[in-house]
Amino acid sequence: MIKKYLLISCQIIILISALFILESCGDDDEDGPSGLPLEGTLWTQISFEYTDCDSPDDNESATLVCTEQDCTSVLFENGSVTYTEIEDGVTFEISIPVTITANTFSAFGETASYQITGNTLTVVSEDSFDGCTLTEVYVGPN
Repeated sequence: MIKKYLLISCQIIILISALFILESCGDDDEDGPSGLPLEGTLWTQISFEYTDCDSPDDNESATLVCTEQDCTSVLFENGSVTYTEIEDGVTFEISIPVTITANTFSAFGETASYQITGNTLTVVSEDSFDGCTLTEVYVGPN
């Protein structure tokens, strides 16, 4: 259980890094104050899915509903991404710098791809630890 929690926490950090890459792409209508699409934007996670894992037991998915007791969000601001997770009313928060290019972002040596469609952000990353493909979906600014 602890191993799975640590793995999910690491993947979340990677995901946050991926979300920051979104800052470099997008329509002019979606741009934040700095002219970058992610700058100053807040995204709330609505689902995740692990597929193609080395161990089929690790394949899983979930649809998430954000409440005051449980919620995951990412905020892109001032050259960093802040990941906030509320679980059972306890808040965990971390801010990290990321490198953003066209449709990818990198942090801590890991790279993820992203796509923004309307107010939906989709992030896809590969987990080098267990071979899983992680797809995360967020909703954000309209």
